[in-house]
Amino acid sequence: PRLSLWIVFVLVLGLWGSWAGPGWNPQPMRSLIVPEASDTSITTSIDTADVGTYAVESTVVTITLRDGTDIPATLRAPIGFDGLAPGMLFIHGTGTSSYRSFTEEATDIASAGIVTLVPEKRTDDYTATHRDYEELALDFEDAFEYLVNQAGVDPHRSGLYGVSEGCFIATIVATARDDVSLVVLVSAPVLPIREQGALAADTYLRNLGVPDRLLQAIPRLI
Repeated sequence: PRLSLWIVFVLVLGLWGSWAGPGWNPQPMRSLIVPEASDTSITTSIDTADVGTYAVESTVVTITLRDGTDIPATLRAPIGFDGLAPGMLFIHGTGTSSYRSFTEEATDIASAGIVTLVPEKRTDDYTATHRDYEELALDFEDAFEYLVNQAGVDPHRSGLYGVSEGCFIATIVATARDDVSLVVLVSAPVLPIREQGALAADTYLRNLGVPDRLLQAIPRLI
């Protein structure tokens, strides 16, 4: 009978949801981290220029990838820097893909004496359900190759600036190339993307105070 089929269907879905759903049980954080100092400025034992030390020259360039595809990129360089400047390649997260992104960050870093490059991220094979990070890493490898071969860039002191999902790509690029001297990971994921999305939804819903049944259902759906 149709009713029996529906009962079996619901039971199967329930069992699958229990198996596939997130297995965490987040609890409120009772012990807070207390900073040792109130000053949160980043410091270093090496003398470095302050942000704004140099005027910045911004140029839109074209990078030819290994498959022959041309992508635009924004190259920013400190004007009047003495010697070879370090280079930094920006790697997009899920929220950006344009060579016009990271304007504030890339400009500030360039004004402190570092050449920055923000390439376009190809999204023709990038969807909500399919993301090939190794394939994307090849594009950013080519962009990094372009950066370290620029006149005025020190190939021995250049690295990557990955944001969110871009931290996956940054670590792949850093592993593939011996000349990556530094890797900056900003808001790096510590979970697979699907689990992170469910955890984010769980956090938002808890903060909104939604009913428990809804709180259980939506992260599992994600």
